[in-house]
Amino acid sequence: MKIVAAADGSALGNPGPAGWGWYIDDDHWASGGWPRGTNNMGELMAVLDLLRQTRGVSELEVLCDSQYVINSVTKWMPGWKRKGWKKADGKPVLNVDLLKEIDKEMAGRSVTFTWIKGHSGHSLNDAADRKANGAAQKFARGEGGSEGPGYRQAGTPEVEETSRAAEPDGQEDLFSGSGEERALPLEAPFPSEEDRSDEQQVLRLEKQLMDPAVRADRGEAASLLHADMQEIGSSGRLWGREDLLAAMEGEAPGPVPEVDVLTARDLAPGLIQIVYRATDEDRAVLRTSLWLRAGGRWQMIWHQGTEESADL
Repeated sequence: MKIVAAADGSALGNPGPAGWGWYIDDDHWASGGWPRGTNNMGELMAVLDLLRQTRGVSELEVLCDSQYVINSVTKWMPGWKRKGWKKADGKPVLNVDLLKEIDKEMAGRSVTFTWIKGHSGHSLNDAADRKANGAAQKFARGEGGSEGPGYRQAGTPEVEETSRAAEPDGQEDLFSGSGEERALPLEAPFPSEEDRSDEQQVLRLEKQLMDPAVRADRGEAASLLHADMQEIGSSGRLWGREDLLAAMEGEAPGPVPEVDVLTARDLAPGLIQIVYRATDEDRAVLRTSLWLRAGGRWQMIWHQGTEESADL
């Protein structure tokens, strides 16, 4: 029997109160979280709990809107294991405890992962998102805990309740690690765009431009780039807006990098600067973006990337 389930994570301020959730149908779902965690921790824990709950299922398809999770599990994990759970630059793999447990649960099983664009109207993905965000909201109010009937069928081993409430390993990833107490949330539960601060709006848009689905959609990507947009890439080349849009269209889908925001500040009315470190399995790049409010909306007008030395 094949089971199709969606798994998702949520963090209210990244890091901050965090939740995870997976969903098959109204009779088979689960959620949980932590008082403090990251979005990627929630995404991974949702997959881990789903794998644990469905032990004995002959075939499982996991729907995820996280390229990080899919690439970690299907592409990067074998290389990380060979290197002693180290990345290509020798740095420790983030969220390694969760990844090791996922690796154990997948052994000998038929599990496939399918990418689903988040918030695109997919019923299973939207349900998992609601479960994860609801769990994060409860932890933010101090009411958190594991919920849901889980998945039970004849011959399926029981899963200890502690598996759903596993503590994160303390490693923070997406938009974390700045050392500041003040988080820079990208997925905080604001009811409308108008209720977000300018910095939060811009950080959300910066994240959108890293999404392969957005980069492949010329109209959506173009709406985020100012007419006078220029970029100096890590190789030193200077591109304008049309060059960038053409390059984005021709990109092969790839992982969304891990991002560590260093600063997000107003330089002048209607002008915000973001400085962050973007890291994938092969390199780290220091990036600076300028966002200009034009015609009532924020658009990127300048971007520069500098590859970081491995000695830093």
